[in-house]
Amino acid sequence: MLSHTLSIWEYVIDAMEQKHFPTVEEATEFLRATGGRGIVSNYRVSQAASKRRSVKTTPVSDTDSSNDYIANITNQHVGSNLAFDLDLLDEDNDDFDEDRYKSIYDLNNTTVDLPIHGDLNSSAVVKGIVNYYTDIKDKCLKETIGCTDDDPVHEDDASPEVIFMGNPWAEAGWDRADWPIPWMKANGPSLSGDGQPSFGLLKLRDQENMNKVYTVIAGGFHMLLEIHKMRGRMFAGSHMAEIWKAWRPTEKQQNWAFSPGDPNQVDEELFMYYFALVSSVVTACLEEKQTAGDTSGVSAVEAYEFMLNAFKENPFYTQLVSEMRTAEVVFLLHCAEEEADAKAYVCGLKFAAPLFTANHATKYTFILAKFFQWWHCASEADKKIYKTMLMTKKTERGKNIFTDRFVEWLVKDLRGGGIRKFYRRGTDKNSSRETPC
Repeated sequence: MLSHTLSIWEYVIDAMEQKHFPTVEEATEFLRATGGRGIVSNYRVSQAASKRRSVKTTPVSDTDSSNDYIANITNQHVGSNLAFDLDLLDEDNDDFDEDRYKSIYDLNNTTVDLPIHGDLNSSAVVKGIVNYYTDIKDKCLKETIGCTDDDPVHEDDASPEVIFMGNPWAEAGWDRADWPIPWMKANGPSLSGDGQPSFGLLKLRDQENMNKVYTVIAGGFHMLLEIHKMRGRMFAGSHMAEIWKAWRPTEKQQNWAFSPGDPNQVDEELFMYYFALVSSVVTACLEEKQTAGDTSGVSAVEAYEFMLNAFKENPFYTQLVSEMRTAEVVFLLHCAEEEADAKAYVCGLKFAAPLFTANHATKYTFILAKFFQWWHCASEADKKIYKTMLMTKKTERGKNIFTDRFVEWLVKDLRGGGIRKFYRRGTDKNSSRETPC
């Protein structure tokens, strides 16, 4: 975390030396001329965003299947293990060709099946989702050699033809006792969502009478969103509102940034705000050194240590530095998303956990505790699968995005095609019609 922070500080110092930042006088004049509204803008997703994802829809039946979660599970839902493009898992693959795929869903081997109308705050709906996906898992295992206890390959008198039929472990000469346990058998389907459904899934799994095996993934997109909200809740009253009112003069404008509906809508301002704080620290450190007769300049380490010494002497600086720490967590999670770096992501969540706890965000604290428990017990193979297949998905340009951000894009695609935001008569038919199966 410290190396990540110092790299940002080095960037700011270099930008200051190159005079890339405006002076205080220039910034003051800009705000005066615009009446404090110069950089306030509503965050909008490009209208062409969905079109670029090129959702290819397929005509389907108008039969409403939303009330039967596990009916008629077909090979279309199960998919083919040969259909996934393994080139996407190659970390050194620089020959990404976006023209090979029909859409972002085709690229990620994604099938959007069975859109349902249900309240995800309801335990019954969450349980229905678990039953649906665990039944798909059971069907997948039955169609895979050696994955179920009643598979003929496990019989003592199984013929060599049965044992070697499509079984890579037997063909490689492995003893039967050493055959690896498939991920889906040990961990079940991996489910991801925002706070409430994830919390409900975890609580349901802990019930004694719930014998379903599944994994709940802590989605980075919603973690970022919650971090922004908790930052606003903790620091808006102490100093953030007073500083941000220079360009967000009204309370409504400030709340739009301190409690955003999308983490992207405040990221650009957060970068500028953080750079301004760092440049202020660097300037103060440089002035102190020059007063002492030292004209050698200032390094990132010197400025950072100067800040730590200052916050020990002033409670206001303590709040300011604590808030800067939470901003660094946001930056770290963005880097983890861009690079699909699972270790950096887990590191960022460890620093986010105290913020959730201090603000009594009990659901997200519970989700993080369960995720850390899983991560601690996970094997290296589990972590590799999480990093390459569960943590992020690919965009049509080969960029990495958090899996739950990918799901949010999917929802936007569906709502933009005639379903809209609220449930009404015909929504079930429209959702089936718009599903890119």
